[in-house]
Amino acid sequence: MATFLREHQVASTFRTLKRGRTGCVIAAPYWGTGAVEELALRSGVSKVVCNLASAGCNPYEIERICRLQSSRGLRVKTHPRLHAKLYIGDQFAIVGSSNPSTGGLMMDGSEHLAWLEANVLHEEDEVVADVNAFFRQIWSDREAKVVTESMIERAKIRWNERPRADRDRSRQSLFDMCRAVPTLYNNVYVALYNEDLDQADKRIIKTFQSSVKKGDIEIGSFKSVSGYRFDERIPINAWLIDVKYGVRPRYGHCWNARVRTKDGLVIAARGKINLSDGRTALPSRAEQSLLLKHGNRLAARGRDLLPLSKAIEIIDRAEVRR
Repeated sequence: MATFLREHQVASTFRTLKRGRTGCVIAAPYWGTGAVEELALRSGVSKVVCNLASAGCNPYEIERICRLQSSRGLRVKTHPRLHAKLYIGDQFAIVGSSNPSTGGLMMDGSEHLAWLEANVLHEEDEVVADVNAFFRQIWSDREAKVVTESMIERAKIRWNERPRADRDRSRQSLFDMCRAVPTLYNNVYVALYNEDLDQADKRIIKTFQSSVKKGDIEIGSFKSVSGYRFDERIPINAWLIDVKYGVRPRYGHCWNARVRTKDGLVIAARGKINLSDGRTALPSRAEQSLLLKHGNRLAARGRDLLPLSKAIEIIDRAEVRR
């Protein structure tokens, strides 16, 4: 039997179904304040998997859940690629889009913040067995790590620095916006290099700059230009986040690839990253520091141009493992 559940029905259904049971499990990336009470985690739940590397996961609530380890025997892990939302018992499985967060479960007083979610309660033996098997796969995956105090403390720092939901979206950080809607950033790359352009290329840039009148292009002018010569072909109009890695790492701002010369040098204009939804963004100082800190790790992928979403994924995994 399968039953459709909206966002306001998931928590109450889970509480009812797990009553009198033990060994229920939950896998969901984003957790919000009050999830312990909303899902009645103090009884009947033995394992929880979250995605503590994500800015959408409240580390203070995960800390509360971890405190149940000693008193209730509840174990907690984090998985950097978790996106599934599973609420499982031995005879039921709720699968859908609702996170155990304020907006995902429409907790008390949050109706105006709630996402429109869709979930299905399964009580068919075969489906329940398959979903339980998938949870065991997530739990035993090598990327799944037991949540430690140091992980939580680092996550608290990220959480406290995050853009608040009630702020204008244009003030959200670049990384957080990319995590939320990665498809908006398909044209944004981290440009990685460890050697500056040679003098010949610098002369080309200077000559080009002097030949272009101010205001001839949409993004400011060629008053501020840079050049890139990579093995990978740089798409014209791509946005490049300039990162020099190695012994003396350096953050070199954001640039829009505008012109490719006959010999393959790409000339780019400095500016704010323009997104397809009309917003603009730049890496925050904290995000610039993360790019420099993990520059060698990003370069180890063997690519000059690394999609921003992939770079953030690599950084998030590295940070949660520390």
